[in-house]
Amino acid sequence: MAASSKKSKKLEYAGFGRRFLAYFADALIIFIISAIIQTSMGNNPFLAYQNINTVEEAQQMQKTTSASLSSLVALLAALAYFMIFYVNYDGATPGKKLMAIKLVRDDGSKVTYPVVFIRYLATFVSAITLGIGYFWMVWDKKKQTIHDKLAGTIVIKTGAKPKTGLGIFLFLLYLIFVFGFIGSMAYLGFKLGMQEVEKSAGSTAARMEKNITEMNPEAKVHFENSSLLFKEMFEVNDDPKKVISINDQNISELKKAIELDPENPEIWSQLGSAYTWLSSSGSLEDSLEAFQKASDFSPDNPIYINQVGDTLIRLERYDEAILELQKSLRLTDNSGYANLSLAIAYARLGIKDSAREHYQTAIDIFTENNDDGSYDQQILKAKKGMAAL
Repeated sequence: MAASSKKSKKLEYAGFGRRFLAYFADALIIFIISAIIQTSMGNNPFLAYQNINTVEEAQQMQKTTSASLSSLVALLAALAYFMIFYVNYDGATPGKKLMAIKLVRDDGSKVTYPVVFIRYLATFVSAITLGIGYFWMVWDKKKQTIHDKLAGTIVIKTGAKPKTGLGIFLFLLYLIFVFGFIGSMAYLGFKLGMQEVEKSAGSTAARMEKNITEMNPEAKVHFENSSLLFKEMFEVNDDPKKVISINDQNISELKKAIELDPENPEIWSQLGSAYTWLSSSGSLEDSLEAFQKASDFSPDNPIYINQVGDTLIRLERYDEAILELQKSLRLTDNSGYANLSLAIAYARLGIKDSAREHYQTAIDIFTENNDDGSYDQQILKAKKGMAAL
């Protein structure tokens, strides 16, 4: 009877609370050990992203062999930690010893290296079940997790008094370490993301200016002549005959520029704009072709894509326009013009919910950037479109 009582006491299963605190005490130790090992390999996880200035640099670092090796080292360090303590220290890691519990086989015997290895691999099964594998112990009669069941192990109380206060302190310390680290990475990601948005907004204009700066010198003469002719057209906008006469010269100048620099997207874009004005030759189809050329030569420029979309709307090819304008928003979702044009296309197709959504987005974007009143007309146009639905 005494022997039976002793065995029953020995196999008193450890509950969720003790195992929870033991787990995070061990996790804190493994986190520190892994950081030390990674630092010794020249990949300090706390400093690795300190000098990262762009999203591309961060992505490149994540793809490097050293980053992959560091992740592997962290996994191996955890495996070695558990194997050493479970097998050589009577089934108790420092965390489990702190909470007066230990790991044994389900018959009460000591665990071996193969058992610990299987259990370690099985923890990933518990993890990929959205953590249910860990919480299985809450309702299991032996208080086993899924990885305990797969490895044939149980966690029992040792009979010593658990240091619960210290366990809680280490758990809080773990949260500070890990969530502080994760928080800093999240902040870095947010900062780099915002930089990319700002860079994207500024770089579009910069790339267009570069297209002009790097233009063939002779082509640039014709391009600048075209710019002067556009100004004349604006001045005589109420006289169709004069507009046609000036625009014919304008188109001729741009065609000469294209002959000299046929792959410059800014010349094609300006030619597309010229074809939207009255002329004795050319049409909206010609305008669309020119804008498409500009977009082909600079596929990451949302302005050229917007021009294609707007021309498709004028040609009443609304489905095609929507596809182009969605492509523009994938490059930058902060384009008031793309949202406004999308709203118009959806409205023409009778898709009112989508039209309202994009009208409102356009209004919000234009209003946010309208300190000098430069977007008053666009806001009014969007509001009129919204009211007409």
